[in-house]
Amino acid sequence: MKNKREAVAMQAVEQPEGRPYPEKEVFHGIVGKIVKHVAPTTEADIMGMVGSLLTGFSAVVGSGPHLMIGRERHRVNVWTLLMGGTGNGKKGTATTAVSDFLKALDEGFWQDRRVTSLSTGEGLIYAVRDASGFEADFQLDDGMQIIMGKEPDPGVVDKRLLVISSEFGSIMAKGGTLGNVLRDAWDGSDLALITKEKAKRATAPHISVLGHITPEEFGDRLKNRDMAGGTYNRFLPLFVHRSQEVPWPEYSAAWEVEAQNLAAELADAARAARKVERIELGDAAKRTWGGGMYQEMSAVDENDPEMLQQFTSRRAAHTLRVAAAYALMNKRKSITKADLLAARAVVMYAFDSARYITKKLAPAKDRSWESAKETLTAHLRSVAPNGMNRTTCMRVLKNNFSTDAVSDLIAQIGAVEKRELSDVTKRVTTMVYLDEAPENEEKGA
Repeated sequence: MKNKREAVAMQAVEQPEGRPYPEKEVFHGIVGKIVKHVAPTTEADIMGMVGSLLTGFSAVVGSGPHLMIGRERHRVNVWTLLMGGTGNGKKGTATTAVSDFLKALDEGFWQDRRVTSLSTGEGLIYAVRDASGFEADFQLDDGMQIIMGKEPDPGVVDKRLLVISSEFGSIMAKGGTLGNVLRDAWDGSDLALITKEKAKRATAPHISVLGHITPEEFGDRLKNRDMAGGTYNRFLPLFVHRSQEVPWPEYSAAWEVEAQNLAAELADAARAARKVERIELGDAAKRTWGGGMYQEMSAVDENDPEMLQQFTSRRAAHTLRVAAAYALMNKRKSITKADLLAARAVVMYAFDSARYITKKLAPAKDRSWESAKETLTAHLRSVAPNGMNRTTCMRVLKNNFSTDAVSDLIAQIGAVEKRELSDVTKRVTTMVYLDEAPENEEKGA
């Protein structure tokens, strides 16, 4: 009976055609030990577990450890997006599968410095804000006197923050100041926003982000230009899919002991990493990086879609960050060639994931684009020769396209935009006209 249960407990699941697969170098050191130990007990994709471990560990070590390349400072901060379908992607399962190892890194951090979503740029800064004093109004009960006083804000002492969002699409939809603040956070800059009420600041923050999203939602959300402008090439997109069927995962006593040993080993590495400041490239790693890997990871193919080109532009920086994380996870402050090869494997998997997802989304996007052109043409033709204003054009397209995309659509259907003074509102507005001759003119009337 036991053999039968074991046979049933692990059944391979058919994988999507053309999906990417990681190179074996990904399973370097403690990361490989943990993933290989956990994999037989879960339906999670192995790269989902790898990404979760890298992001969680990089969050805990904080802003101290860094790698200097010339005058450029690279912090050990790895941001990942687990991209998979609803249900069969097992995005949350991947993070849950290694959550005990992440919790063991620093239980206080896991309890107090972990959040599940983001709202605004101001909210993100507030979570890691500096100490300050602010003016507050106090009104007495009789309503006759107002006393002005100062109430100090102690701020946040621990500037580390880990965002694990299972609904990352909602974060992408926020817009506003969030995109700018996220970009500064990844870069390791101090965060600041000046509002009418007061200045909000956070000095030396260390914010790490692990998001879960479907490829389709990611593609749709990228239409929000406010968030797409350089924000998402700071993430490693990792395609994930259910690996196997595990109806009843079983954990033997020996399995539990080994899991505890691995968790203790990783926690010990995190404690050591918190004391590290400068991380160096070892001699073999320098030769590998300068001997062709840097050129490989910096090359941009102009024939690639924009999304792929944007990610490629940061591939070298991602590689150095991941390599530093691998080194620290294995209790080293010098990056070895093996660390660098492991990092390359992770980043190339992310690049392959981005290419796969881009191809997966392309047909639906093309159909949507053609449908939008037909819809816009029909509406403009129905109101000719009066035309429509830009707001109405956006509404006709159900606000599914950005302002820039609507301009492209207008140009592609042969319509023209004109700035005119509205007889109704008495304001200058942009009107759109279909550049077609009226029917009577075509007939020579």
